[in-house]
Amino acid sequence: MSTYSEKKLYGRGFTVLSDEDIEKIHNASAEILEDTGVYIASKKAQELMNGIGCIIDKENNRVRIPKNVVIDALASLPKIPQGMQLPVYGRDGDELTKITAGADEITISCSGVCTNILDPFTGERRLPTLKDVEDTAKLCDAVPEILNYQIAVSAEDVPKELMVLYQHAAILKNYTKMFSNMNENPWIFGKQIRMLQLVAGGADKLMEKPFFGYGLDPISPLAFDTNEIEMTIMGVEAGLSPSVFNDTMAGATGPATLAGALTVSVAEYLAGIVFVQSIQRGAFVSIGTSSSIFDMKVMNMPIGAAEHALYSVAVGQFAKYYGVGCTAGAG
Repeated sequence: MSTYSEKKLYGRGFTVLSDEDIEKIHNASAEILEDTGVYIASKKAQELMNGIGCIIDKENNRVRIPKNVVIDALASLPKIPQGMQLPVYGRDGDELTKITAGADEITISCSGVCTNILDPFTGERRLPTLKDVEDTAKLCDAVPEILNYQIAVSAEDVPKELMVLYQHAAILKNYTKMFSNMNENPWIFGKQIRMLQLVAGGADKLMEKPFFGYGLDPISPLAFDTNEIEMTIMGVEAGLSPSVFNDTMAGATGPATLAGALTVSVAEYLAGIVFVQSIQRGAFVSIGTSSSIFDMKVMNMPIGAAEHALYSVAVGQFAKYYGVGCTAGAG
């Protein structure tokens, strides 16, 4: 079994926003939620959010969130004292490491879900396979600095409707640390949760020592997919913590300015936090981003752009502001 490196990685304390900037963006995001709201079509979610004071426009599936509801949701987040050491568990129930709250500690994940790969032995450009999922999981398991395996390649040689489950099983067999995988629909996600519970030794064991993360990914601007919403309910009820993770494209799915796009992103984070608290008050939730600018010349989002890094730093600052964990793209 892999052992997580005792050597801690720390951030340099780089910031792009002043305290005043953060307050302005937060207040503007709260105004967006109160005046415009977010699109959520799930009737179960609408009922939950209405129960904590949100205003539901059922005809247009628009959920407006008053500022007092945002304040209450943020107040209900678990408060972790600065300096407290939080245990991180692996697949077999072992404590991999402790992360110190407020210490700017960084852990590394792989990611990508590459559509094509270069075969490491032949150099051939080809579609990835289930064996590639197994091999990347084994490789990351052996690298002590990597704590979390986020699905790096997809298994294109298995039935598409069951691909996520094949990947899930492959990771569980070959990776012993924390991981996350694709989430497709509630039926698939239910099977994923059941696998996790069986490996952990029961539903209560998984709740006690969770080792799996999943995303509640907004569709920018200001919309949430029904499957994502309903899987979030399932995950929270199973004791798993979601990450509200967006990929806002400045100039396409968000305003062209980074401050404007970030305001949309923060509104989505706040909406996700409110929703999770409507499921279970006091539930853990984190935020994350791989947002960047939109290149209008070639019609894509350059992950390696400088703005991508600036966006990630800014989201990290908001994570500190709200007292939640953060996952951010590194390029």
